[in-house]
Amino acid sequence: MAVTQPIYLSLNDQPDQIVRSMDALALKRSQLKTVQSRYWKIVWALFLGSLPFVCIDLFFSFLGYPMLVFSLVTAVAWLIGIVLAVSLNRLNMVAYPDYFGLARELIHTLRDDGAPQRQFFGEVDLTGTRKESKVAREVQDALGRTVQYFRDDWLNLKIKMYDGNMLRLMAIRREKVRKSFYKRGQISGKMKLKPEKFKGYLAELRVRLTVNPQVYTIAPYPGLQVGTKIGIYQVVELDTTQGIIQLTALTNSNIAPESVLAVLKQTYTLLKRI
Repeated sequence: MAVTQPIYLSLNDQPDQIVRSMDALALKRSQLKTVQSRYWKIVWALFLGSLPFVCIDLFFSFLGYPMLVFSLVTAVAWLIGIVLAVSLNRLNMVAYPDYFGLARELIHTLRDDGAPQRQFFGEVDLTGTRKESKVAREVQDALGRTVQYFRDDWLNLKIKMYDGNMLRLMAIRREKVRKSFYKRGQISGKMKLKPEKFKGYLAELRVRLTVNPQVYTIAPYPGLQVGTKIGIYQVVELDTTQGIIQLTALTNSNIAPESVLAVLKQTYTLLKRI
């Protein structure tokens, strides 16, 4: 099972600099894969290239002169290859979180909509969802097993927009997981550990847009309503009072930058330019 490398980025910089920092992380990962590919060629060369030495000993054994001298070269080469292969496998197990590319594309796209020379604020928390610190609540199911509900606020972004609006964007991953438990086997009668079970997830998107009153008013009869489908998302909360648009949308599908940007685009349809 692949192990995900935790990543945490504090966003308090120019968007271009944030993107460059994320690209540097991706480049480092790409360079590591290139190095791994080269070393895997060495591993195969050690395994295959040392086989002829075994054949030499077999040839002398066939002639009546049993020898293991050349086979020792093969044994040493294979030992080195095994050690190298294990080390490479451990490196290959480390991967970047699924949302790393998504966060990068969102910041890269929104940078052109931000006010000039203004910084982005917030955080990208890709340290993992199933952490004790991210347990929102625990309940007992009908059989007395513990079910945990996780809330992972993996993206929190605050942007002063080019038109003077203030955008706050929060992406949340919610997971439902039944914890592992011990159960007595019906046949053996022994206690066995049942592993935890993933019960589903929701991707939640929260948008808060503080409207610049010198440029926009909020449409009195907006076309966007609770229950509206925006691509893979469905709007579940919408408040347009006091000059602020607050929208919450949910989906249980895999999200992409286009999905999030579609929600932001529809949020702007609630505005009427003065």
